[in-house]
Amino acid sequence: MKYLIGALGWAALAAYALPAFAASVGDKDAGRSIALQICSACHKVTAIQAKPRNDLGAPPFIQYARRPSTTEFQIRRFFQTPHQRMPNFQFTPEETDNLVAYILSLK
Repeated sequence: MKYLIGALGWAALAAYALPAFAASVGDKDAGRSIALQICSACHKVTAIQAKPRNDLGAPPFIQYARRPSTTEFQIRRFFQTPHQRMPNFQFTPEETDNLVAYILSLK
């Protein structure tokens, strides 16, 4: 019985800590704002956005977010790697955190 209570205590502590950890990635609302300002020229970044101004076939953010391979690590690596058809944006660490939070919120 003592072990069961101990295990339940740890489970409760973990459940309490997880939302705080998840929220520490960044501010998804700020990330949405950055995406609308910078990324929406080529990507559809929200469900209600009209067709991007420069429709070059860039994937919609929701499609990108729902790929099984899309993780926080993968998104960060993507932002740090130059891409032939994509401008080389230099995001601050805070902007990157916010964009990651926004993209992951679309899963």
